[in-house]
Amino acid sequence: MDRQQRQINLHEKLADQYLIRYGYDYSKLFQKYWNNQLINLCLDGGKSCVLDFGCGNGVLIPDLVKNFTLVYGLDMSFKMLKSVKENWKGSKGAIVGDGNHLPFKDKSFNSVVCRGVTHHIPNINLTLNEVHRILKKDGVFVFSEPCNDSFIVRLARKIMYKKSKSFDEDDKAFLQRDLETIINKNGKFSIEKIERFGFVAYALAGFPDHISILKYFPFNQIIAKILIVIDKVLAKIPFVKRQSLHIIMKLRSH
Repeated sequence: MDRQQRQINLHEKLADQYLIRYGYDYSKLFQKYWNNQLINLCLDGGKSCVLDFGCGNGVLIPDLVKNFTLVYGLDMSFKMLKSVKENWKGSKGAIVGDGNHLPFKDKSFNSVVCRGVTHHIPNINLTLNEVHRILKKDGVFVFSEPCNDSFIVRLARKIMYKKSKSFDEDDKAFLQRDLETIINKNGKFSIEKIERFGFVAYALAGFPDHISILKYFPFNQIIAKILIVIDKVLAKIPFVKRQSLHIIMKLRSH
């Protein structure tokens, strides 16, 4: 079985787990914070049409609908797409599709946003080509990806990927320099911004299906808000920010 089919099978199985991940109120607070970080970078690409690339069950869609005129989603898992139907209100809906062969016409979108998806895709260069093809000139591609620049994060992630059934054997996080090399060699985008994202709030509030300790605390929504503030501060400290769990990149199409 090739990697693409393994990923489809995996995410069909994970659809119910994602309902747990996004079901707690404290997690919803973190997801909205994450969504807004990405949306704020997308907006200067133009507000008319955006694609949520790898949209899963649509956790990003309601926030996109508030900011864009036309909102589309794409995911490889049909079960993911149908698991939370209310997320699609106000959007143009979602399509089951392959990230290396996007089912959209050339120059269809002002912005493409991608939340933790490209590390699941077998050929990132093909994906960059396809995203560039469907973006209008000067369009924006914003993505957030697991980052392995920190040795501690790298070790923790290696253990988790090995022990958890929520990951494919070929899933891996990126080093910032490797992402920059891939993008620069591709030649179709300019890197406009790089932000560090994801520290204590990401670990404790963002993924209750993996780390569920916060659900046992009273006032966990208040705790989540405090952790988000801490994350924002950590992302600005020169050495500390290199320990982030994610990296957000904003690309501009040539």
